[in-house]
Amino acid sequence: MRRMLIHITEEQHKTLRRLSYEQNKTVSEIVREALNKHLGGDKMVEVNGNMVDFDAAVTLMDDEIREEVHQELAPCTNQEFIDAYVQRHREKFGEEFTVN
Repeated sequence: MRRMLIHITEEQHKTLRRLSYEQNKTVSEIVREALNKHLGGDKMVEVNGNMVDFDAAVTLMDDEIREEVHQELAPCTNQEFIDAYVQRHREKFGEEFTVN
């Protein structure tokens, strides 16, 4: 993942801070999700600090957990799905879900 400095208006900053609070996400997560939707069609997701292809991550998922998350969250964004999956994977297997 690369760092980038952007300049935004005070109103945009206030909006991002409000969304961050309401969604219980960091401002960075909100901006990345918005950029992914605009530029990448929600195809790239963050897993443990790394941007990965959502479809590649799905092929590595435990079938049982994947289906449980799907039943409970759909419809949702790919990032929301992967976040829920990562948490359940950690609970079930006692280790981080990784995509290499």
